[in-house]
Amino acid sequence: MKDYEKLSKQELLDIVFLLTSESTKVKAYLALKKQIDGITEYLNENILATHKNMSDKDEKTWDRGKGLLKDLNDYTKDLHELEKTFLNTERSYIQKAESGSLEAYLLDEEGK
Repeated sequence: MKDYEKLSKQELLDIVFLLTSESTKVKAYLALKKQIDGITEYLNENILATHKNMSDKDEKTWDRGKGLLKDLNDYTKDLHELEKTFLNTERSYIQKAESGSLEAYLLDEEGK
């Protein structure tokens, strides 16, 4: 018995994801997610509009914060679209894994 035959379907999918995680798309997704997490954490921990910074013409907290708030929705939509791509890819791997052995899948892919 080959080693991969002992693994569960989820373990095989995890291996495939790790093998493909060096792709630019995965790196871009992780970078975008990290930035969105940082923005939301900052916004949750800090009040941007205070009496002091709204009345001080040299204070930039509110101005910079408006940019984060304005673009956050677009960033999260982009992240959601990337997540849908990954879910569709995972479903494809599951369907192909259910249809036969890994060897048959690999031979079929090489034959195309």
